[in-house]
Amino acid sequence: MLNINSSKTRDGMRVSFRGKNYGIAYPGKKWEKIPRDLQETLVRNIALVSTIHLPVVLEEKKIRYNTGFPIFESMFYQNMIYDIPSCTMFNGRRASEAIRDFMNVDFEFSDYEFSIPDTSYDAGDNVVIPFTFGKDSLLTFALCRELGLKQSLVHVEEPMFRHEMPQKDILSGKLKKEFNADVERLTHKTGLFRDMAHLGVDKKEFGWGHQTTEYSLLMVPYLVNRKARLVLFGNEQDNNYYIYDDEGFICYPSFDQSSSWTQQQDAMVKILTGNNAGVSSLIEPLNDFAILKILHQRYPRLAKYQMSCFSDKTGKRWCQHCSKCARSYINLSAAGADLKSLGITTNMLEKKFRNYYTVFSGSKLDGFDASAVARDEQLFSFYLAYKNGAKGYLMDEFKKKYLREVRKNEDILSKKYLRVHEPKTIPADLKRQVLSIFREEL
Repeated sequence: MLNINSSKTRDGMRVSFRGKNYGIAYPGKKWEKIPRDLQETLVRNIALVSTIHLPVVLEEKKIRYNTGFPIFESMFYQNMIYDIPSCTMFNGRRASEAIRDFMNVDFEFSDYEFSIPDTSYDAGDNVVIPFTFGKDSLLTFALCRELGLKQSLVHVEEPMFRHEMPQKDILSGKLKKEFNADVERLTHKTGLFRDMAHLGVDKKEFGWGHQTTEYSLLMVPYLVNRKARLVLFGNEQDNNYYIYDDEGFICYPSFDQSSSWTQQQDAMVKILTGNNAGVSSLIEPLNDFAILKILHQRYPRLAKYQMSCFSDKTGKRWCQHCSKCARSYINLSAAGADLKSLGITTNMLEKKFRNYYTVFSGSKLDGFDASAVARDEQLFSFYLAYKNGAKGYLMDEFKKKYLREVRKNEDILSKKYLRVHEPKTIPADLKRQVLSIFREEL
């Protein structure tokens, strides 16, 4: 049996597991200033959502919490069920077996009484953006500036990726100087529950499929303190595509970033804030390449801050030897971006980088890049980069193997990847102006 003990602290909360403490610490007095019943509700629910995958990962049949019943248990449960097939696809295990094991887990809480927190405030035009310096959060930030929304940028520090912080600190300083925008950092040790090496197992995908669900709750103190109306994630259209595994289960690249689940996160935050705030994604109608194109075409001053690498421990902004760097390289080339201004110094179309590309069924693919839904979009990016004059061994291979195929399907690919899709989560008062910007640029 697993035991999870959680409690409030002066500046946040602590989750204790197997003799170790995993803290969440809010800067300033943001935690102290929110109502006590909201604090209690957040502790209960964050404790569950950050650990709900542990029984499957650690092969236990019971998990006991010292906290009372979390009001969003059924939603977290659904999130986990929909994420399991994607996790098992990368781990060589049958989804049906993992779903069976999860459904057989006994979740026990200290009591089953609960109440809805009484949170009320008059929301203004403030928004909270979980900010990473990736293309998605940069475009979201740029759009908010153009729309006249006041932005609070919050970087949730994932402990697995602390080696990225020196580079992000440099970028934060420059962003502050040029745009007078502060990037606040939220220390978040519960992210270690997604670190399989830390847990001593090899099931690396588990836990990441409810990351933004956890973030939705983590942002609530910022919403209340800033009297903000929205949490704006960078969830894009690609997250709505799915494939089927060998058993016929639907597999999403990242289920918790799909439009349908963003609506569930919106409901959670509305409940926690007395219907004063919700969750949305302004870039939801766009595919990966379209986001890059608009960012670098309309907002070049912000585009130069882009950092979209899994990163290594060398402290570089781009490691230039991972599949995410390869995807960014071909997409940026397709968008006609200035690669040198971004700090990209290597031609990643050389032969030695072949295994980092989905198009060539590379053996060194991570995350979204390893999914079948990524292939067509990358083919289209190769084609547009080819039209922009990109050169290299891999471009020659693309021309030889795939150019005829892409030309034949160019209209279909253009409509899919350069189209403004109909959004589900953009608030009605922002929708017309946001879509107008996208259509103008595409």
